[in-house]
Amino acid sequence: MTTHSIQYRETSARLTCLPRYRDLAMETLHETHARLCDYISRDRKFFNSFAPVDCRPGSPRIARHMAAAARRAGTGPMSAVAGAIGLEVVRELVRAGANHVIFENGGDITMYLGYAVTVGIYCGPNGPGELGLRLEPRNRITACCTSSGTVGHSFSYGLGDAAVVLADDPILADATATALGNRLRRGGARSLAAALKNTPQRGIRTMIVAMNGKVAYRGDAPAWVKTRTFLPPKIQEVHHASA
Repeated sequence: MTTHSIQYRETSARLTCLPRYRDLAMETLHETHARLCDYISRDRKFFNSFAPVDCRPGSPRIARHMAAAARRAGTGPMSAVAGAIGLEVVRELVRAGANHVIFENGGDITMYLGYAVTVGIYCGPNGPGELGLRLEPRNRITACCTSSGTVGHSFSYGLGDAAVVLADDPILADATATALGNRLRRGGARSLAAALKNTPQRGIRTMIVAMNGKVAYRGDAPAWVKTRTFLPPKIQEVHHASA
């Protein structure tokens, strides 16, 4: 099992898999970009909108999936593009026989796990350090997607350090992480709880938010793991916002 750096157009990713699957991953990445770019060239509203939009007739399946997930989350379709690319790549590798694949694209992770892994989520200099989450194999493709208003270059209306979503649909996870991050405003624990309660949870296993050293979650309890900068028992506040 090796980790490869993947660079193609706007995608800068890391792929963990057996070496023999790398060429198929690159081929799938190129084909996915081509389908999306062709459609975007004919539907600029799909590309530019920060709100849900419908696809035009004859749109590719991947665009329709992005639009549907974005409508459920309340965001624009491109909020799900990293999850869409990750899903296409991982799905093709699994179809080809891969039993352990991790595709990390700018904080959005699509995976098919053959064994448990620990995911570290950086929450910026004002956050609780690096959140450690242990993820177990689920015998299906799954995702851990992150949005931030303080870390990275992606646009967010919010001010939180991290909004993390775990789901079995990477496209929905990506769009929902964006929506969750957009709702994080200054205001301490109440802001975290409000963001969680106001973000649709259908199809989502767990939502986690971190801001100013505080952490909250909704859904299945995360399996916290100690990392170099994060000790779970010493979290300042952890609130389970009821559904």
